[in-house]
Amino acid sequence: MKIHINRLNQETLKDAVHLKVISWQEELNGKVKDELDEKSVYQEMLHWMLTEEVDHDKRILLGAFDHDKVIGAIFLSYADKVFGESALELNGLWVDQHYRGMYLSLRLMKEGFTYYQEDHVDKLIVYTHRFAPSRSFYLNLGGQIIKSETQLNGQLIIDIFSFDLEVLTQKLENKLKRIKTLNQTVLK
Repeated sequence: MKIHINRLNQETLKDAVHLKVISWQEELNGKVKDELDEKSVYQEMLHWMLTEEVDHDKRILLGAFDHDKVIGAIFLSYADKVFGESALELNGLWVDQHYRGMYLSLRLMKEGFTYYQEDHVDKLIVYTHRFAPSRSFYLNLGGQIIKSETQLNGQLIIDIFSFDLEVLTQKLENKLKRIKTLNQTVLK
């Protein structure tokens, strides 16, 4: 299996939005009832993708592909200025459940960050639900919870993580190198 990472276009964005919608229920973990309408989410994300220049932003939407099937996606943009002038925001990261455990999240993050190298960003901001499975992922990567807030009329507690981007990038590279070395050793 040869997985590759490319920028999403309007057509492949539909598949990434499908992953987002499926993952939303998993992220809510049965704690809150909230449904996403895939067509509406697609329209919102397409508008977001197409208005980066108008909003003076840089938005990177990448997909991990198994042949032409989107099996993972990451959305990145500049963070709100409240987090500083040089902060990046991870707007979404999803991996198809059948492809988990293959370190696609690490690969997507590492690849996505490269688009901002010349922009001198030094911080990554991530929002995640308090009871979401992804919360432990971000904690294990060294994220620091800097704030919590609520959504959906107080039903959903959101933790806001901050990462030193240079430290995180080095951590991702080290993890991916160890995995590659381990895989090469196993194949011998």
